[in-house]
Amino acid sequence: MPELPAAFKKRMQAQLGADYDDFYVALSGDVPSSIRLNPKKIQTSPFEDSTTIAYHLNAYFLATRPSYVADPLFHAGAYYVQEASSMLLYQALDLSKDLRILDLCAAPGGKSTLVASEMTEGSLLVSNEVIPKRASVLAENITRWGYGNCVVTSAQPSIFGKLEESFDIILVDAPCSGEGMFRKEPHATSHWSEDAVETCAIRQKEILTDVLPCLKAGGTLIYSTCTFSPQENQQVIEWLLEQDDSLELYPIKNLEAFGSKALDILGVSKGGYACYPHKFQGEGFFISRLRKKGELSARSKADKEGVSFPKELEAYLNLSDDVFQNYKLQEIKGNQRLLPKDLSFLQEGKVKIVQAGVELGKLDNKHGLRPAHGLALSNLIGEDVPVVELTKEEAQRYLLKEDLVKAAPIEKGWVLVRYQGVNLGWTKASQGRLNNYLPMNWRIRTQLDNQ
Repeated sequence: MPELPAAFKKRMQAQLGADYDDFYVALSGDVPSSIRLNPKKIQTSPFEDSTTIAYHLNAYFLATRPSYVADPLFHAGAYYVQEASSMLLYQALDLSKDLRILDLCAAPGGKSTLVASEMTEGSLLVSNEVIPKRASVLAENITRWGYGNCVVTSAQPSIFGKLEESFDIILVDAPCSGEGMFRKEPHATSHWSEDAVETCAIRQKEILTDVLPCLKAGGTLIYSTCTFSPQENQQVIEWLLEQDDSLELYPIKNLEAFGSKALDILGVSKGGYACYPHKFQGEGFFISRLRKKGELSARSKADKEGVSFPKELEAYLNLSDDVFQNYKLQEIKGNQRLLPKDLSFLQEGKVKIVQAGVELGKLDNKHGLRPAHGLALSNLIGEDVPVVELTKEEAQRYLLKEDLVKAAPIEKGWVLVRYQGVNLGWTKASQGRLNNYLPMNWRIRTQLDNQ
């Protein structure tokens, strides 16, 4: 890796003491590869050289980094490639009840997809990203993951702050100096400076100040970064507690069992945890959990009445009680969408919604439904839709937007294509052939050298 900045080395030597040499050697080592499964799509790792990650039930380390772009299961949202340290979030969450959850700095979507996999069907996840281009990437990853009770937004923290006491859980994976990514992204060392650390700390405090009013009494705030800097980590938490006496530390227990270091914050043991690459199999990471004093109020149940679906849609949907209770049907710009019912508070607060729920497709009386790609990838699709299983080579050809030489299971109509039992997208049967209807913006854009 490139030479570390002198000021960074000096601070880390003081911070780690005798452990610094091991830390430096670790920064020059291999970057661990890790994935987290989508439990509604697959239940075991698709890679032979994988070992389980102790702190997440559905996560694995891989001995070698595969070509994810060549794997149809990656494009189908069967797993998410996520840095292992950030999966410690799993240990900080209790998602057993119906909750409103805000992932404030969500792009590209690692923590949001982790939360979506664990929360109840009656919960609502708002995944936010301020930068429009990054919000588009976030929306694509949320679509690929396939959970309908997710909303992607693009708004400043202060906009959410006006939605007073609206969220049960707020995740703030704050923009930071990125020291924890030096091994994974060596070029990041050229952007590091002590001034940059100071600027990040100021911005982190602003973000927390702006968003905190929308946390409910009794609610949970989880703050994390991918930096080693105490100025951006425990000192931000100390500052926040001094500024707002409605907050208290809510320690996460036993993360040190997995290799992270417990930190004392204002006399509270395990007030935060830090991950260092010489002790933890992953990149640099910090996490702390706080609680807003008071009792958490229960969410009111959405009205179960008043939901009806055209017959053309019923054939494509899994119309369980959860769908009737938690979703509504709405046409947006000519497309039918299955939306979470609990959206009015965002709309009233003028939060910019980039994407919500599941796009079902265009519906007209003459041709029925032209199904959307998001429907194919969603966990709300019905079981009676015609399907055809593809080999890996056929699946790759489909994802390259090439023609398929494959017999259709029906003479005419829409057919799902799958790989290893996981939906990839739509084809249309015509005269015994399958025509490729993968959207152009979802195609693989690079040639696959090793198919």
